[in-house]
Amino acid sequence: MRLFQRPTVEEGFWKWFQQNASALSQTKDFEGPLFSELSNRLASIRSGLVWELALHGKERELTISADGDRQLFPVVKKLVASAPSIPGWRVNAFRQRRPLDFAYRSGNTSLAADAIKFALSGPRDGKMDIDLYIDNYGKGDEQIPRGAFILLDAAIGEYDMETKIGAIDFRASGEVPIGVAIKPLRELASTLDASLRK
Repeated sequence: MRLFQRPTVEEGFWKWFQQNASALSQTKDFEGPLFSELSNRLASIRSGLVWELALHGKERELTISADGDRQLFPVVKKLVASAPSIPGWRVNAFRQRRPLDFAYRSGNTSLAADAIKFALSGPRDGKMDIDLYIDNYGKGDEQIPRGAFILLDAAIGEYDMETKIGAIDFRASGEVPIGVAIKPLRELASTLDASLRK
C-alpha cells in the first residue's frame, strides 16, 4: 500500500509554473496578476527570492535569484534543482553573466557600463577586492551605487559576485590613485577569472 505524500513546496511551485508557462510566455511587460502570483509563490517558499524573465528567440528564460542574499543561496539551488523539463523554457539558478549592452535607469538616473572602470586587488581569503571608478559618482545621486551593483551582477553573474568578490569601494572617475591601472567594466569577467586562476 502506497502512502499519500504531500508535494514539497518546490514541487508545488513547479506544478503551478508548468500550468501557467504558456500564459507567462505570452507577455512582454511582465506585469499583471499572473506575475504577482509568481512573486507570491516564490515568497511563500522563502521571503527574498526574486525572479527574472527573458526571451531568447523562441525560448523563455526564468532566473530564480537570491537578490544578493547569501543565506538564500541553498534555497535557490534546491528550487532550481527540482525544476522539471518545461518545453520552451530554460531555468537558471542566480542571475547569469550577460552582455553589458544595457543601461540601468531609475528616475533621472542612467548608468551604462562604459561609465564604470575598475581595479582589482587580492586575492584575500579567496576573494578579490574591487574599486569602481564611476562617472558622476559623489554628486548626491543615491541610485548610482544600485545601478553599479546591477551592472556588476550582469558582468560576472550573481553567484560569482557573492562568492568571489570581497570588499567593494565606490569612487568618482577622477579619483584614480597614481600608479593604479584601471580597466573597463566589460573586462571584469575575464580579469576576475584570470586573477583567481593564479
